[in-house]
Amino acid sequence: MTKRISVLCLVMIGYLPMDAKAYSPYLLQHDTVRIQIRSFDRNILEEFKSNPRYQYGRPRQGLSLLQRILIWIAISVSWLLQFLTQTVAGQIIFYGLCAGLILYVVLKVLNVEARDLFFRSRASTRIDFKLAEVNIHEVDFEKLIDDTLQRKAYREGVRLLFLFSLKRLSEAHLIQWMPGKTNDEYMAELRHHPAKPCLQELRYYFDHTGYGHFEIDDRTFAIVHQTFCEFEANLS
Repeated sequence: MTKRISVLCLVMIGYLPMDAKAYSPYLLQHDTVRIQIRSFDRNILEEFKSNPRYQYGRPRQGLSLLQRILIWIAISVSWLLQFLTQTVAGQIIFYGLCAGLILYVVLKVLNVEARDLFFRSRASTRIDFKLAEVNIHEVDFEKLIDDTLQRKAYREGVRLLFLFSLKRLSEAHLIQWMPGKTNDEYMAELRHHPAKPCLQELRYYFDHTGYGHFEIDDRTFAIVHQTFCEFEANLS
């Protein structure tokens, strides 16, 4: 047995290549490439360091007060929009505000006071202009005008001043008062009377406040009242 193993080893050694260098595909060869050592230009490096476009770290200066305020506003608006759109309570508030805004615009377009929808006016402060136009001589205009001034109902006050001027003209026998008569007919009866220009101006405000959407404030009413005073001065 020992002889057989020895013979087998001798046979295997005989088949080994004699020159290992000629048959090795992974034989390392000497590197003949020349290495050139290079370095960065310090001036160029300093130029890049001083350029803010290439400074990717945290900013050295903190946020200004204006920037902090804008960021706070943006965060608050974002939170508010999220609350109004993603919560039940927020949606109720949002749709309620939208409905209130639409109602406010409609009331302004129709020239209706919001308090008139919920509160009834007292009988003493309610003016029936149709009744006043029919019974012009039975109306205490001075009292009604004072009442409108206390309530700041300047639109009603302007209309009362014009009707009061017609009453003055009728008492002075310059026009013939008749229910249903037009204002153009009263103007024609005055002809060239000195009080006619003031009456025309009073009629202008009367028409626009009664049949249009002409807003009257305290300053405008003061102008109309001054016109009425000039009317009475020319009438006398």
